[in-house]
Amino acid sequence: MATVLSVVSVTVTATGGYTGDLLDKVTTAAAASPVSASAGGGSTLPAATAPGQTLVITPSYTGSLALPTTGSSQYAYVVYTGTGTLTGGSAGTAIIGNNSFTYQGPAQTVIATGATASVADPTDDAVVTFATGSYTADLTGNDVKVVLDTGSTATITASGTGDVIDIGTPATNVAAGQFAAELSAQATVGDTINATGANNTINVSSSNNRINIGTQATLNQGATDDTINAGGSNNSIFDFEGGNTVYMGAATEYVGGPNTPGSTVVSAAGGADTIFATTAIDYQGSAAATSLFVGNNSTAVTVSSATNETLFAGAGGGTYNEGSSSTGSFFFWGRSAGSTTVPATSDTITGSASSSTATIWGNSSENTVVTQSGSSAAVGGGNDFVAFGENDTINAMDARGGNNYIIWNANDGAGNFTGDTTVVTSSQGNDLVAVFAQLSATAPSSAHTITIQNWTATDYLYLGGYSAADAKTADTALAKAGGGSVSFTLSDHTTITFVNKSPTSIIGG
Repeated sequence: MATVLSVVSVTVTATGGYTGDLLDKVTTAAAASPVSASAGGGSTLPAATAPGQTLVITPSYTGSLALPTTGSSQYAYVVYTGTGTLTGGSAGTAIIGNNSFTYQGPAQTVIATGATASVADPTDDAVVTFATGSYTADLTGNDVKVVLDTGSTATITASGTGDVIDIGTPATNVAAGQFAAELSAQATVGDTINATGANNTINVSSSNNRINIGTQATLNQGATDDTINAGGSNNSIFDFEGGNTVYMGAATEYVGGPNTPGSTVVSAAGGADTIFATTAIDYQGSAAATSLFVGNNSTAVTVSSATNETLFAGAGGGTYNEGSSSTGSFFFWGRSAGSTTVPATSDTITGSASSSTATIWGNSSENTVVTQSGSSAAVGGGNDFVAFGENDTINAMDARGGNNYIIWNANDGAGNFTGDTTVVTSSQGNDLVAVFAQLSATAPSSAHTITIQNWTATDYLYLGGYSAADAKTADTALAKAGGGSVSFTLSDHTTITFVNKSPTSIIGG
């Protein structure tokens, strides 16, 4: 339903959304106030002749128009139908414009329903709302509320503290069945929001926006502690200052700023998230359907995973909690610390009894610890672990059993695919450690050691692609150890060492 303000042959219309609701309130209030119509030319506007008066400025007023700003000369409502520049007013003035105009002044309320508008307002607690057009706003007051209804495109700079910026018309604000096609057609907007103060809230109900929070080079000098409700789809959020709380939309990309305080990022139900955690982050993604998470190089992260999660850990380490859906997927690739001489990156992966099985890759100088509740899976029915790089540790002592550990003793051109690696098998048992031989002698692997700990009587050792001589070497050493500590070296320079407990024979060969 359209809202219409009509005074002295001047009509302002807004259809639905917050702008229409606010215009409706202004229409009701202005209906009882005396009206002063300015129909002549020139740039001098008359003073109010009564308290709470409405001033209507017709299009014949052009150029730069100055409103009265003091005492009883002020107007409560100003309806501007021209295309020039309007200045002045007061913290008790409401400006309503239905054409392309510029306003600079301390108005309490600005309603823009025309094709374009530019607003500069320093007032605390100001309310600025834009309908379907292209707008810019520079708002320097505190506790400002800015609303961009669906269909508008705007560049907003809100530099005060405690500001609230609503982008798009939430579906719940639209009467049942009304404007559904219109809202769908207007779903693509391209707003740029610079929330440069502190303790701001940004609510996003539309799509394809770019939101800058904090500092990027010389732009958007910012602060922390903002709340961003990115409820639309296909939005990108660049958090240059950190320390914020971000509620994601249906399909949202979040990029954290480097060397900033950690932000909290919360997924929407069924969302598809992309997270680039270039700094510390608490990613609460359990409500999302899918997520791609890329960690950082310096600081630890905390992740609650989506139903289907792909994670590339950072060298700063982190804690990763699997999603609880047994139908989901969890793929994790550890991040190399960059050198075997620096402390290993430590990543902890936790899961519930109903969590999905995981595919987990190690990396050079990576220490991966997996803890899952629940009983042991059958042999081969648990997690898949891939040992990769040098100085790699995979600790699945407290994981569910039935795990597969893939160890490939090949040279991938940059070094050993699996180098010096420690595998700690599950206390639940039924684990399979599969060691595969070098397949080509053209790039032989260098000498390295696979150390296996926490062996149980229900675990299995498989040697794949090795010669009968290698199988005999392994079986002879294992039989002699009688289930205790043992070490033997195979023909591809791989030494396998069991600590405290070992199998008495291998499977395969």
